[in-house]
Amino acid sequence: MPEGGTGRDFLGFMNICISSGDMNGHGLSPYLFFFMNFVALAQSLISRIWVVGIQEDYTIEDHLTFVGRKVPIHERIRLQPHHDAYTIPSSDNDNDLISAIRSDPSVGFVVKVPRNYLRPIEEAFPFGFDEDDEEIYTAQRSWFGLQEADPEVQVSDLGGHKMPFSWYVTLSTDYNIDEHLENTGMGSGIIKRKIYQHDDHHYSISLYDKASEIWYLSLAHEHYGVEIILPIRGYGNGAVIHDVSPGFMNTLDERKPQKD
Repeated sequence: MPEGGTGRDFLGFMNICISSGDMNGHGLSPYLFFFMNFVALAQSLISRIWVVGIQEDYTIEDHLTFVGRKVPIHERIRLQPHHDAYTIPSSDNDNDLISAIRSDPSVGFVVKVPRNYLRPIEEAFPFGFDEDDEEIYTAQRSWFGLQEADPEVQVSDLGGHKMPFSWYVTLSTDYNIDEHLENTGMGSGIIKRKIYQHDDHHYSISLYDKASEIWYLSLAHEHYGVEIILPIRGYGNGAVIHDVSPGFMNTLDERKPQKD
Protein backbone atom coordinates (compact mmCIF):
# COMPACT_ATOMS: atom_id res chain seq x y z
CA MET A 1 0.00 0.00 0.00
CA PRO A 2 1.43 3.42 -0.90
CA GLU A 3 2.66 5.63 1.92
CA GLY A 4 -0.24 7.57 3.37
CA GLY A 5 -2.77 5.10 1.92
CA THR A 6 -6.11 4.33 3.50
CA GLY A 7 -7.91 1.16 4.50
CA ARG A 8 -9.74 1.37 1.15
CA ASP A 9 -6.38 1.29 -0.64
CA PHE A 10 -5.46 -1.82 1.33
CA LEU A 11 -8.74 -3.58 0.48
CA GLY A 12 -8.26 -2.66 -3.16
CA PHE A 13 -4.79 -4.17 -3.10
CA MET A 14 -6.16 -7.38 -1.57
CA ASN A 15 -8.92 -7.60 -4.19
CA ILE A 16 -6.38 -7.21 -6.99
CA CYS A 17 -4.26 -9.99 -5.50
CA ILE A 18 -7.23 -12.35 -5.11
CA SER A 19 -8.63 -11.52 -8.55
CA SER A 20 -5.24 -12.11 -10.10
CA GLY A 21 -5.16 -15.55 -8.55
CA ASP A 22 -8.68 -16.37 -9.76
CA MET A 23 -7.96 -15.24 -13.32
CA ASN A 24 -4.82 -17.33 -13.48
CA GLY A 25 -6.64 -20.33 -12.10
CA HIS A 26 -4.10 -20.84 -9.36
CA GLY A 27 -6.02 -19.75 -6.27
CA LEU A 28 -4.07 -17.11 -4.33
CA SER A 29 -1.85 -14.97 -6.52
CA PRO A 30 1.92 -14.84 -5.91
CA TYR A 31 1.47 -11.24 -4.75
CA LEU A 32 -0.98 -12.20 -2.01
CA PHE A 33 1.10 -15.21 -1.03
CA PHE A 34 4.15 -12.99 -0.62
CA PHE A 35 2.16 -10.37 1.28
CA MET A 36 0.69 -12.90 3.73
CA ASN A 37 4.11 -14.37 4.43
CA PHE A 38 5.53 -10.89 4.95
CA VAL A 39 2.79 -10.07 7.47
CA ALA A 40 3.38 -13.35 9.32
CA LEU A 41 7.11 -12.64 9.49
CA ALA A 42 6.55 -9.09 10.76
CA GLN A 43 4.15 -10.31 13.43
CA SER A 44 6.61 -12.96 14.60
CA LEU A 45 9.34 -10.35 14.87
CA ILE A 46 7.37 -7.94 17.04
CA SER A 47 5.49 -10.55 19.09
CA ARG A 48 6.21 -10.20 22.81
CA ILE A 49 5.51 -12.13 25.99
CA TRP A 50 5.60 -11.22 29.66
CA VAL A 51 7.88 -13.20 31.98
CA VAL A 52 6.88 -13.19 35.65
CA GLY A 53 9.48 -14.29 38.21
CA ILE A 54 8.45 -15.59 41.63
CA GLN A 55 10.62 -15.04 44.69
CA GLU A 56 12.29 -18.01 46.35
CA ASP A 57 10.17 -19.81 48.99
CA TYR A 58 6.96 -18.92 47.13
CA THR A 59 5.02 -20.96 44.58
CA ILE A 60 3.07 -19.96 41.50
CA GLU A 61 -0.08 -21.30 43.18
CA ASP A 62 0.49 -18.99 46.18
CA HIS A 63 0.93 -16.12 43.76
CA LEU A 64 -2.24 -16.87 41.77
CA THR A 65 -4.23 -17.07 45.00
CA PHE A 66 -2.98 -13.62 45.98
CA VAL A 67 -3.77 -12.11 42.57
CA GLY A 68 -7.33 -13.45 42.81
CA ARG A 69 -8.15 -13.29 39.11
CA LYS A 70 -7.62 -15.37 36.01
CA VAL A 71 -4.05 -15.19 34.72
CA PRO A 72 -3.61 -16.56 31.17
CA ILE A 73 -0.44 -18.55 31.85
CA HIS A 74 1.14 -19.74 28.62
CA GLU A 75 4.02 -21.72 30.10
CA ARG A 76 5.49 -22.47 33.52
CA ILE A 77 9.29 -22.43 33.56
CA ARG A 78 12.19 -22.84 35.95
CA LEU A 79 14.87 -20.14 35.87
CA GLN A 80 18.43 -20.44 37.09
CA PRO A 81 19.48 -20.66 39.82
CA HIS A 82 16.28 -22.06 41.41
CA HIS A 83 13.24 -19.87 40.88
CA ASP A 84 9.78 -20.50 39.46
CA ALA A 85 8.44 -18.29 36.71
CA TYR A 86 5.78 -18.25 34.03
CA THR A 87 5.00 -16.51 30.77
CA ILE A 88 1.81 -14.87 29.54
CA PRO A 89 0.96 -13.42 26.12
CA SER A 90 1.26 -9.68 25.63
CA SER A 91 -1.67 -7.61 24.39
CA ASP A 92 -2.80 -4.01 24.09
CA ASN A 93 -4.90 -4.34 27.26
CA ASP A 94 -2.28 -5.58 29.71
CA ASN A 95 -2.22 -2.73 32.21
CA ASP A 96 -4.78 -3.97 34.74
CA LEU A 97 -3.49 -7.54 34.67
CA ILE A 98 0.17 -6.54 35.00
CA SER A 99 -0.68 -4.17 37.86
CA ALA A 100 -2.48 -6.98 39.68
CA ILE A 101 0.48 -9.31 39.17
CA ARG A 102 2.97 -6.70 40.40
CA SER A 103 0.90 -6.09 43.53
CA ASP A 104 1.96 -9.48 44.90
CA PRO A 105 5.06 -9.14 47.15
CA SER A 106 6.21 -12.59 46.01
CA VAL A 107 6.78 -11.29 42.46
CA GLY A 108 10.42 -10.48 41.81
CA PHE A 109 10.00 -9.03 38.33
CA VAL A 110 7.63 -8.66 35.39
CA VAL A 111 9.44 -8.02 32.13
CA LYS A 112 8.40 -8.00 28.46
CA VAL A 113 10.69 -9.86 26.06
CA PRO A 114 10.51 -11.17 22.47
CA ARG A 115 8.41 -14.31 22.07
CA ASN A 116 11.43 -16.53 21.40
CA TYR A 117 13.74 -14.88 23.96
CA LEU A 118 13.82 -17.96 26.23
CA ARG A 119 14.47 -20.48 23.47
CA PRO A 120 17.37 -22.93 23.96
CA ILE A 121 20.78 -21.55 23.07
CA GLU A 122 21.12 -24.17 20.33
CA GLU A 123 18.23 -22.51 18.49
CA ALA A 124 19.60 -19.01 19.04
CA PHE A 125 23.05 -20.01 17.70
CA PRO A 126 22.30 -22.64 15.02
CA PHE A 127 25.84 -22.40 13.63
CA GLY A 128 27.54 -22.97 16.96
CA PHE A 129 28.59 -20.97 20.02
CA ASP A 130 31.52 -20.76 22.43
CA GLU A 131 31.72 -20.61 26.23
CA ASP A 132 31.49 -16.81 26.29
CA ASP A 133 28.31 -16.89 24.18
CA GLU A 134 26.79 -19.48 26.49
CA GLU A 135 27.74 -17.60 29.66
CA ILE A 136 26.24 -14.31 28.47
CA TYR A 137 23.13 -15.93 26.99
CA THR A 138 22.45 -17.93 30.16
CA ALA A 139 23.08 -14.98 32.50
CA GLN A 140 20.70 -12.70 30.60
CA ARG A 141 17.95 -15.31 30.87
CA SER A 142 18.51 -16.25 34.49
CA TRP A 143 16.21 -15.04 37.26
CA PHE A 144 18.70 -12.31 38.21
CA GLY A 145 19.31 -11.26 34.61
CA LEU A 146 15.61 -10.87 33.89
CA GLN A 147 15.06 -8.99 37.15
CA GLU A 148 17.76 -6.50 36.14
CA ALA A 149 15.84 -5.98 32.88
CA ASP A 150 12.66 -4.92 34.70
CA PRO A 151 12.52 -1.09 34.73
CA GLU A 152 10.04 -1.15 37.63
CA VAL A 153 12.65 -2.76 39.90
CA GLN A 154 14.52 0.20 41.32
CA VAL A 155 17.15 -1.88 43.17
CA SER A 156 17.78 -5.45 42.00
CA ASP A 157 18.82 -8.39 44.18
CA LEU A 158 22.32 -7.98 42.71
CA GLY A 159 22.45 -4.43 44.09
CA GLY A 160 21.92 -2.66 40.78
CA HIS A 161 20.28 0.77 41.04
CA LYS A 162 18.25 1.86 38.03
CA MET A 163 19.91 4.90 36.46
CA PRO A 164 17.54 7.75 35.50
CA PHE A 165 16.63 8.04 31.79
CA SER A 166 19.35 5.55 30.74
CA TRP A 167 18.80 2.41 28.63
CA TYR A 168 20.81 -0.29 26.89
CA VAL A 169 19.35 -1.52 23.59
CA THR A 170 19.97 -4.71 21.64
CA LEU A 171 18.90 -4.78 17.99
CA SER A 172 18.27 -7.92 15.95
CA THR A 173 21.35 -9.19 14.14
CA ASP A 174 19.96 -8.37 10.69
CA TYR A 175 19.30 -4.75 11.64
CA ASN A 176 21.79 -1.96 12.34
CA ILE A 177 21.70 1.22 14.36
CA ASP A 178 21.59 3.59 11.37
CA GLU A 179 18.44 1.91 10.04
CA HIS A 180 17.00 1.93 13.54
CA LEU A 181 17.50 5.67 14.03
CA GLU A 182 16.07 6.46 10.61
CA ASN A 183 13.06 4.14 10.77
CA THR A 184 12.01 5.16 14.28
CA GLY A 185 12.45 8.87 13.61
CA MET A 186 14.98 9.23 16.42
CA GLY A 187 17.37 10.90 14.04
CA SER A 188 14.87 13.69 13.37
CA GLY A 189 16.09 15.90 16.21
CA ILE A 190 12.84 15.82 18.17
CA ILE A 191 13.95 13.60 21.05
CA LYS A 192 16.60 15.07 23.36
CA ARG A 193 19.14 12.31 23.82
CA LYS A 194 22.76 11.24 23.65
CA ILE A 195 23.66 7.84 22.21
CA TYR A 196 26.82 5.82 22.73
CA GLN A 197 27.28 3.10 20.14
CA HIS A 198 28.81 -0.21 21.25
CA ASP A 199 28.64 -1.88 17.84
CA ASP A 200 26.19 -2.13 14.94
CA HIS A 201 23.58 -3.89 17.08
CA HIS A 202 24.01 -2.45 20.59
CA TYR A 203 23.85 1.06 21.95
CA SER A 204 23.27 2.95 25.18
CA ILE A 205 21.02 5.98 25.27
CA SER A 206 20.67 8.75 27.84
CA LEU A 207 17.52 10.86 27.66
CA TYR A 208 17.50 14.40 29.01
CA ASP A 209 14.08 14.37 30.66
CA LYS A 210 11.04 12.22 31.41
CA ALA A 211 9.07 13.45 28.41
CA SER A 212 11.87 12.43 26.04
CA GLU A 213 12.14 9.05 27.75
CA ILE A 214 8.42 8.33 27.40
CA TRP A 215 8.48 9.30 23.74
CA TYR A 216 11.59 7.25 23.03
CA LEU A 217 10.31 4.11 24.77
CA SER A 218 6.97 4.30 22.94
CA LEU A 219 8.89 4.22 19.65
CA ALA A 220 11.55 1.67 20.54
CA HIS A 221 9.41 -0.93 22.34
CA GLU A 222 7.11 -1.39 19.35
CA HIS A 223 9.79 -1.44 16.67
CA TYR A 224 10.41 -4.81 15.04
CA GLY A 225 14.18 -4.30 14.90
CA VAL A 226 14.53 -3.95 18.69
CA GLU A 227 15.16 -7.21 20.50
CA ILE A 228 15.24 -5.95 24.09
CA ILE A 229 15.64 -2.71 26.05
CA LEU A 230 17.29 -2.84 29.48
CA PRO A 231 17.57 -0.10 32.09
CA ILE A 232 21.18 0.76 32.79
CA ARG A 233 22.08 0.05 36.41
CA GLY A 234 24.75 1.47 38.69
CA TYR A 235 26.26 -0.26 41.71
CA GLY A 236 27.73 0.63 45.06
CA ASN A 237 31.21 1.16 43.67
CA GLY A 238 29.90 3.50 40.98
CA ALA A 239 30.37 0.98 38.18
CA VAL A 240 27.74 0.59 35.49
CA ILE A 241 27.00 -2.70 33.72
CA HIS A 242 27.16 -1.04 30.31
CA ASP A 243 29.82 1.67 30.45
CA VAL A 244 28.51 4.62 28.44
CA SER A 245 31.51 6.89 28.84
CA PRO A 246 32.57 8.44 25.50
CA GLY A 247 36.12 7.16 25.93
CA PHE A 248 35.03 3.58 25.37
CA MET A 249 32.56 3.97 22.50
CA ASN A 250 31.73 6.04 19.49
CA THR A 251 29.42 8.87 20.51
CA LEU A 252 26.69 9.58 17.98
CA ASP A 253 25.95 13.25 17.40
CA GLU A 254 23.64 14.89 19.91
CA ARG A 255 20.44 16.31 18.46
CA LYS A 256 18.22 18.79 20.27
CA PRO A 257 14.57 19.62 19.54
CA GLN A 258 13.99 21.66 16.43
CA LYS A 259 12.12 24.93 16.79
CA ASP A 260 8.84 25.35 14.96
